[in-house]
Amino acid sequence: MLCVKNVFATFTRKPLADNVNFTVDKGDIVTLMGPSGCGKSTLFSWMIGALAEQFSCTGELWLNEQRIDILPTAQRQIGILFQDALLFDQFSVGQNLLLALPATLKGNARRNAVNDALERSGLEGAFPSGSCHFVWRSASARCSTTRPSRPTKSVTPG
Repeated sequence: MLCVKNVFATFTRKPLADNVNFTVDKGDIVTLMGPSGCGKSTLFSWMIGALAEQFSCTGELWLNEQRIDILPTAQRQIGILFQDALLFDQFSVGQNLLLALPATLKGNARRNAVNDALERSGLEGAFPSGSCHFVWRSASARCSTTRPSRPTKSVTPG
């Protein structure tokens, strides 16, 4: 279960989101809607631990009864697939996936995790070629590399 509790978000000290609270049970799908600039992407960036310095968020993020907003990004074991794929054009799909893997994964385990993600996404041997189809599938594969040792410990794409 994912719980967002009492989140306040600001951009250069101007309020964006005020007292955001929601819970997502395993298997549920939730839509977060609002006008452009209201803090939706800021909230997601905060959740994964990648909030730009001009933004600020307070509140709590819980995943399966563990508070994760206080953990370093790599230990949160959560992935977000944004509308913009956010891939590095100069890297292959596999190289982009390597960036998403936890630093604790070493050697052949890293290569195997990338190969598994590429296979699950139907991209084995593929490289980004400017095709929106490949870019989206590449970003999906990147999210699917977040595979914890305990399957109930993270939110993974279906």
